[in-house]
Amino acid sequence: MASQGVNKIAKNTFYLYVRQGISMLISFFTVNITLDVLGVTDYGINSVVAGTVSMFTFLTGAMAVGNQRFYAFYLGKDDYAKLKKIVGGTLAIYLSIIVVFLILGETVGLWILNNKLVIPEERIFAANWVFQLGLAGLCISLIQVPFVGLITAHEDMGVYAKMSILDSVLKLLYIYLLVIIPFDKLIIYAVLGLVVSLIGQTIYMWYCFKNYPESHVWPCFNKEIIKELLGFNIWNLCGNFAWVMKNQGTTMLLNVFFGPAINASQNIAGAVRGLSTTFSNGFTMALRPQVTKSYANGNHAHMFKLTFSGAKITYILMAVIVIPAIYNIAFILDLWLPEVPEYSVVFCQLMLIEILIDQVGGTLSTITQATGNIRNYQIWIGVFGTLNIPLSYVALRMGCSPEWVFVISIACQICVNGVRVVYLRKVRKNAVAECLKSMVLPCFIAAAIACGACCLMPQNTKIATVIPIVLTEIAIVVSTGYFIVLNHDEKTLVNTYINNLKSKFIYKKTRNENLKYKN
Repeated sequence: MASQGVNKIAKNTFYLYVRQGISMLISFFTVNITLDVLGVTDYGINSVVAGTVSMFTFLTGAMAVGNQRFYAFYLGKDDYAKLKKIVGGTLAIYLSIIVVFLILGETVGLWILNNKLVIPEERIFAANWVFQLGLAGLCISLIQVPFVGLITAHEDMGVYAKMSILDSVLKLLYIYLLVIIPFDKLIIYAVLGLVVSLIGQTIYMWYCFKNYPESHVWPCFNKEIIKELLGFNIWNLCGNFAWVMKNQGTTMLLNVFFGPAINASQNIAGAVRGLSTTFSNGFTMALRPQVTKSYANGNHAHMFKLTFSGAKITYILMAVIVIPAIYNIAFILDLWLPEVPEYSVVFCQLMLIEILIDQVGGTLSTITQATGNIRNYQIWIGVFGTLNIPLSYVALRMGCSPEWVFVISIACQICVNGVRVVYLRKVRKNAVAECLKSMVLPCFIAAAIACGACCLMPQNTKIATVIPIVLTEIAIVVSTGYFIVLNHDEKTLVNTYINNLKSKFIYKKTRNENLKYKN
């Protein structure tokens, strides 16, 4: 792994961490205010009507990964003429999707809203406003994806992070405006949300037009380009759809066999999962463009070294959060929730194990994504990803307890990671053995030692005692990660990076002291 590439990934990861942290804090603060201002009924209407947009996040997410892959690939080859055609084709595809969504929204969507959804009669007018504004917001979010893809492909994560922070700050501002504007609060909330989306889209487009010449293009319905883009994105969509089906299928199975109360425990585990994956996702996002560019340049040795090192760093980032959380989740839930539903603790523990396995293996998928040959790969990922639904059904029919659904899911996730490892040989024959030796085995040994050591730590419910226990567990995970997972070169780079941070801190401290002395 070249030191320049590592430094860029580290810097971009830092930007994404700051962005995510600020966004989470602001979101946590605004939810309670929004609920208080809108009231339970209007808040529920907004969640049902405008929240239907979230059904399409798997579509935009899958296509965003595809866009970034093509942009980074042709940037890596310095083929700006082809890149410009790719951008034009991407815009054409998204405009076509927008037209389809508008037609469906204004026909089927309106019929469902006014005839099927349970909405108080006096709020139907406001609900229709929310629907129309939400549909407009969906269109803006779709056309924004190609421009965000350009920014991430160019690895300008600082810009992306700043825009995300600006979006969160603007949302904080419109919550304030929502409080003081004397009008229908639900309609005002939807209008202000659309305004924020328009501001964000305008800035993204302006930045791309100013800095990236390849963005100076009209939508282009070139048959070959459209075929190339759709051929990749459709298989990505299949993989993402399988993931959605897996989660929804699990929810339905638990509901059918154990009732809605068990879904509350599952939702809590899902919330813990979302918080846990925040930081590793930022690292993977920063890593992906460099892997794709290395493949485009034919530098496979650098690509594998970068990916394996990235997978190990992802393990350490995740393990620092996941392993201490597994052993202290009961205390965390007691502190967070007024009442902890049954099975919440074991659900969270099993889901944390699964996401540790998933995130480490997911880093390997950046190589397969970079090659563009993903049809069979996505089919196998989809098969093993959704296999837990029929297996879980059989287990529950045989009388197994609900946590077995998550045990089966872990087993399926291990199979998914097996597919990811096997597909590395499509690029290099000895890649599987290299991956097992240099990445899988060290991570497994480190996890086993860290878990064994954490098992010996005392369990306590007093916060004054829990804090030093958790800090000790974090120190154990970091130590095992550093000494067992990282090789000599990676340790050297980590040491250099830490020393650079120390030097910058000492320099700033000395400069501030000198300024104080002069004054």
